[in-house]
Amino acid sequence: VSSPHQQLLLLMFLFFTTDAQAVPMQSPAEHRLVEGSSVTMTCQLSSGTVVHWYRQLPGEPPKRILYMTGNSPTFDYSNDRQKFQVQRNPSNSVLKIEKSTRRDTGTYYCAYWYYQGIWHSEPQALNSQISIVLVLRGPGHSLSWKSLHAFQSLD
Repeated sequence: VSSPHQQLLLLMFLFFTTDAQAVPMQSPAEHRLVEGSSVTMTCQLSSGTVVHWYRQLPGEPPKRILYMTGNSPTFDYSNDRQKFQVQRNPSNSVLKIEKSTRRDTGTYYCAYWYYQGIWHSEPQALNSQISIVLVLRGPGHSLSWKSLHAFQSLD
């Protein structure tokens, strides 16, 4: 078992030594809806990859919601089965949040393992005040979420 510092250095090495594999892309860039409605996010990615979906709540490290191999999702927390639905198609993965509430406020990511490292999408922030707003952040924020906490369960 290596130390958290060694694991983080290995993760950074893997990320920066990968080749030009396509980075997954999420959409829509912005989506507004009334609290209680559903939210759908699509992640474009390579076929045959195992896709992971993460959620980062304000002031907390990112946590994996689920990963999907083939057509079968595996949820990290059983309570999330009621909240999230996921579909895997040849070129994308679709995450649906049922009956959105203010507690769903956060940043959502899709990611997948690639044989030389891990690729992740640009983050999508889900914000709620009176309505829930989905916002795509710019490339400058794309690496800020890479913390050891996000990857401990991906061993």
